[in-house]
Amino acid sequence: MLPVWASILIIILVFYIMSKLVDGAFIKSLDNIAKWSKMPHDVAGATLLAFGTSAPEISTALVALFLAEDPAQGVAIGVGTIVGSAIFQILVVIGFAALVRDAVLNWKPLLRDSISYAIAVGLLLWFVQDNQF
Repeated sequence: MLPVWASILIIILVFYIMSKLVDGAFIKSLDNIAKWSKMPHDVAGATLLAFGTSAPEISTALVALFLAEDPAQGVAIGVGTIVGSAIFQILVVIGFAALVRDAVLNWKPLLRDSISYAIAVGLLLWFVQDNQF
């Protein structure tokens, strides 16, 4: 097992490399797709970027679902990956953005989105509780 300082150093290095890749290739590819499909920048940012940032979770869920020896374990890993990732993005990413830049949130959209998210997670857990969908 690595010492804590080595783990932190590896995490920082991976984030740096990932930021260079995203800035160099990913964003330019999204711009090209948006231009090719004549998509407005705000729509491209909301859809294409969402697909790109959710691709690792979808890949992990699919691999777990199809390669797990026990189907119940594959479902649990997939659901845990998707729900955990969404919670991380909502809490950490938005929290970090709030630390970096001052923002004033309107309580109505925040309440609407929180209730919608809670209902969606509740329905997801209800649908997969018997390990079948």
